[in-house]
Amino acid sequence: MPAGVDRADHDGVATLALRNEGRRNAFAVELLDDLDRELTDLAGDRHTRVVVLTGHGSAFSVGADLAAPPERRTLRGDSVGADLARLRRVGGIAERLHRLPQVTVAAVNGACAGAGLSLALACDLRIAAERAVFNTAFLGAGLSGDLGGIWFATRIVGHARARELFLLPGRLPARDAA
Repeated sequence: MPAGVDRADHDGVATLALRNEGRRNAFAVELLDDLDRELTDLAGDRHTRVVVLTGHGSAFSVGADLAAPPERRTLRGDSVGADLARLRRVGGIAERLHRLPQVTVAAVNGACAGAGLSLALACDLRIAAERAVFNTAFLGAGLSGDLGGIWFATRIVGHARARELFLLPGRLPARDAA
C-alpha cells in the first residue's frame, strides 16, 4: 500500500492517520500530497470541530524519508531552487495545519522526530502516549530544522529550551516532555 493519510470522521472529529508502512510513517511525497489535500478540505469544513493528527502503528512520524528513492523525497539534490521550492510547499502544509479553524490535536503514539515533530508542534495541543519519544533529529541528519519546527518550539517551550532541543542531540521521552 503506498504512503498516504487515512481519514476517519465521527461526530465532528476528523482523525488523520499518517501511513507509510515499514517506514515508521516517514514523509514520502505521496503522504505529504495526501496531507495537503486533507488539510485543504478541512479548512472549509464547517461540520468538523476538531482535527486529530496521529500515526499508524507504533510511530507518529520519524520525519522525512531520507532513505526513499529521490523521486519520493522533498530534498532530492537536483538543484537548490527545486529543493527550496519543495521545502516551501511542505512548510506550507505545516502552516496550513497551524492555521486550521478547528482545534488541532497531535495524538503522538510513538516515535515523533524531525519533520514529524514539527507537525506535532504545529497543532494546538499535543497528547503523548507513555511510550512516545520526541527527537528533533535534524542535527543527526546534518539538516537545519524544517516545517517551522524551530518557530513553533520557541513559542511553546521558550527560546532557551528550543535552542537546546534543536542544537543538542538526544531523545526526549514523553514523561520528560510533559
